[in-house]
Amino acid sequence: MQKFQTRIAFVEALRWSPNADFHHLNLAQNIIAQRDARAFVMTPEGQREIRTGDWLIKDSAGAFRPMSDEMFRQKYEPIKLPFPAV
Repeated sequence: MQKFQTRIAFVEALRWSPNADFHHLNLAQNIIAQRDARAFVMTPEGQREIRTGDWLIKDSAGAFRPMSDEMFRQKYEPIKLPFPAV
């Protein structure tokens, strides 16, 4: 998984695809249902939809949240190596 940063926070993120294998991320308890190009993920705020091309962000508390590609690209940029210790 590639790491990304804002000016004040670091997050881990992946781009959602219904055909990708995300089993190694232990998402099973968070993905409620998957239908074609979209899925429903459980967040601290409740159930949220995620579509192909959206980003699934893991915050510092370990919670997953979906974010549109447009919003993600406005807020985050890839970390340039070597990346700072968190």
